[in-house]
Amino acid sequence: MVYSNERPKDFDDEIEQIIPTYEEDKKTFKPPESSYRMGMKLNSYENFKAWGYISTDQRMLLSDEGEVYLRMDEQTFGTTPYIAMVIRTANGSGIKSTENRFSDLDIGLKRLVQREIRPSVLNRVIMWLKRGRLSKTVEEE
Repeated sequence: MVYSNERPKDFDDEIEQIIPTYEEDKKTFKPPESSYRMGMKLNSYENFKAWGYISTDQRMLLSDEGEVYLRMDEQTFGTTPYIAMVIRTANGSGIKSTENRFSDLDIGLKRLVQREIRPSVLNRVIMWLKRGRLSKTVEEE
C-alpha cells in the first residue's frame, strides 16, 4: 500500500457543518416506529452527516426535512402468481430475443404497478406521512 504526504484534493473545500448522528433530540421529524438513524459522508475524510431515519425492515425512509420515501417492489403491491411468472420468465435466459424479454417485463411490471397498494403497506405509509413534512404543511394551512 502506498501512502502519500499530500493533502486530499477536497481538504479545503467548503462543506456544510457536520451534524453528529447522536443528536437526535434536535430533530423535528421522528418516525412512528423503531428505526435506525441514517447518515451520509460528504467525502471520505469527514464524519457522517445526519440525514434521517430508516425503518428496521429498510422499507421506509424519513429525512430530517420530513420527506417520506417508500421502497416500491412486489411486496408493496402484492404480486399474483401470473405476474411473478411473467417477470421471472422475462428475466430468464431463454431463447427469447432481448426485445421480447423487455416486452414481457413491461407487461409484468405494468400489471404489478396497476394493482392497489396493499392495505397494510398503505396504513404504514400514512403513519409515516403523519410524522413527516406533509402533515405539518396541511396543519399550518
